[in-house]
Amino acid sequence: MKEQPSDIRLNTKDKRRGRVSVLMALVLFAPLLLGGCLNGPSVTIGGSTASGNGVSVPGIAGGFTQLKMFDANDGWGLTTSSVMTTTDGGATWTDVTPTSWEPLPGTNQQITPSAPTTPTISNGFFLDDTHGWIFSTHTPVDATITATNNNGTVTVNSSNDLTTTISVMATIDGGKTWMQAATPLTVKNASSIQPYFINSHEGWMEVTVQPQMSSSTNTYSNTPLLYHTVDGGINWSAVTLPGALANSGLKEGLTMAPYCTTNGDPNATPPLPICSPPDLGNQDPQACTVTGAGNVLGWMGGVMQNSVWLQQTTDSAATWANIAGLTPGGAPGQTNNSQIVTSAPIMFPDGQGVLPIQMQSDPTDMTNPANSINLKSPTNFYLHLYHLNLNDPVGGLPVGTTQSDLSTTTDFAVPYIPGIRPLSVLDSKHIFVIGQAHNNSTDTYGNWGLYELNGANWQLVNSQVDATVPAAAAGQVSSVFNASLATLDFVSRTDGWATSGSTLYHIKLQGNNAVWSQIFPTPNVVDTQAELDKLVTRTPGNVIQPPTNPQPCPSDAGTSVAGGGGVPAGWVYTKSPKGTDQSITVNATSYGFDDNSGQTESQYTSSDIAYPKGQYHTVHTITTEGTGAYNDPITFATPDKNLSIFPIGSIIYVPFLEKYFVMEDQCGDGGACQQGIHVDLWMGPPSRSDPNALNNCESKITRSSAQVIANPNPNYPVDPTKMFQNNTCTVVLHG
Repeated sequence: MKEQPSDIRLNTKDKRRGRVSVLMALVLFAPLLLGGCLNGPSVTIGGSTASGNGVSVPGIAGGFTQLKMFDANDGWGLTTSSVMTTTDGGATWTDVTPTSWEPLPGTNQQITPSAPTTPTISNGFFLDDTHGWIFSTHTPVDATITATNNNGTVTVNSSNDLTTTISVMATIDGGKTWMQAATPLTVKNASSIQPYFINSHEGWMEVTVQPQMSSSTNTYSNTPLLYHTVDGGINWSAVTLPGALANSGLKEGLTMAPYCTTNGDPNATPPLPICSPPDLGNQDPQACTVTGAGNVLGWMGGVMQNSVWLQQTTDSAATWANIAGLTPGGAPGQTNNSQIVTSAPIMFPDGQGVLPIQMQSDPTDMTNPANSINLKSPTNFYLHLYHLNLNDPVGGLPVGTTQSDLSTTTDFAVPYIPGIRPLSVLDSKHIFVIGQAHNNSTDTYGNWGLYELNGANWQLVNSQVDATVPAAAAGQVSSVFNASLATLDFVSRTDGWATSGSTLYHIKLQGNNAVWSQIFPTPNVVDTQAELDKLVTRTPGNVIQPPTNPQPCPSDAGTSVAGGGGVPAGWVYTKSPKGTDQSITVNATSYGFDDNSGQTESQYTSSDIAYPKGQYHTVHTITTEGTGAYNDPITFATPDKNLSIFPIGSIIYVPFLEKYFVMEDQCGDGGACQQGIHVDLWMGPPSRSDPNALNNCESKITRSSAQVIANPNPNYPVDPTKMFQNNTCTVVLHG
């Protein structure tokens, strides 16, 4: 598409149609959480019967184990046996589990030589609503590693190793098709899988093994096995870890990020050390290979002798160094026997991060033999957060990470969950967690609820349920708030989700007040198979075979890319609903129907866009003005050279117009498009108008130096006034 040339306007642009790959968001996922029991309407999801008629909803057997929402509508859900997608905020789901992953014979509830365990979806990682990976484990049990006890039961002989087969499958189309890893990995005594992808092709997988007790130090250590892929998870190569890292305590999680140096320039705009992933050009084919992002930063959390260790790599996992040993405290009754659990830090594009740590209160005194008869269950844990700051010294690498207390230890207990999945982090100042009230003076536990760290202090959110949730008895708290709340996931300061077994709740937060609504299963759903089947429809993903010889990705073949990503140093894309509020100075122009080209360069008077919905992760099929609200943004265009800053489908907020815009069109390679960082804002109207009047109105909002906010929060003021209508310029300028 091409805007009509003009000698009197700055915003002459040359647009053309063409498919360009979507740069992916950096998304962190923690280890697998097994869901709790159902609380709410009497409907059991999955192979069990629902009350009344003996029917069940397919797809969510056992409850949610993982939930990732990208906006108010789109997201993924996992159970131990299925992978699902939603496009309506979780009200209904599509089961897209690959056809090749039907359960194997046997059961994971009984271990016998003749009945191997059922394969389990142990983890998933999702970049956006189209790109994702699922990791399945299968540990067959045979007679060589079992022992028969005197009572005839068959158990695993702990003196023998168990071999776990890890299968990986990847999708680039939201689960319609899946490509399986060329060769499954086999690992002895595997205990967890921690994947992390920095784009649709390059990723890492940390596999930890069962912890081993040292007889000399009475401490545990486990060796993490690290694997690396550059073709989207189809082929994996082992990464050798140094001995000091391999033997330095229990490991919990991995975080990786491509690195772009700002060379220590304090005036860099912005001074960010994390950069965008490699640019794959005009295609995003599955299983092609990239050369890698160059210098990749990484962090691995762990615990040793009641101290939390955080390791960092600045060279793509070739070498690692301890950042610091932290000794958190503050849990009621905490002793040297208390368990400490951590996970990988949650890092943000601005180089800030959060390291969450859980500490056990009042553990069993293992020095007293009498306690071995009545061991305490490690259920009461308290949360402590460290703030991480990634420094970018003069001269580039190596970078360094410093840490400081972000918050005092909570005065409420949190669930003991590896990876701390009921923790949702928007940024280092807005953090949510599910917790249980504790009275220190009486050592008693009270109600469960939603807590928020707003700045440096924890506060209990005033939560209430709406009519979709059964009302609590007089003087009681709703049954929603219980220990099985898990997989907390906020996409903004106002919108979040939580699961309780197979029930999904939406949380609407305003100030310190939150309203909980049950959105799945549909409240008061008619208890018939036909109605329940509407909630989860089975659309199995077709399995496609991987290439035997993966080829280089189009723009990566024989091309040297700068900064590890072929993008301006310091720029980063994080999917806009996360609200990182990155202010950028741009050259702002506008265009409309009369000066927009269509399928050919000579076709003007068009509403065509280069990246229509359906082919790309965008909002509209044609240029659309909308109201300018976050959930109803207006089309804007940018040249190819700026795709690393404004990826396809990303959202910006323009303060001087008080409107949100979505990037779904292409500004060509000539004229004003090459002047700095360029955004071209759609003014409309949707049909022909007086071209002179439109031209004059476009000139009214042309600015050679304007501030826009990339990845904005959704709560900025919005002026819904149309910018141009009835051949009249009606745009309102706000500064």
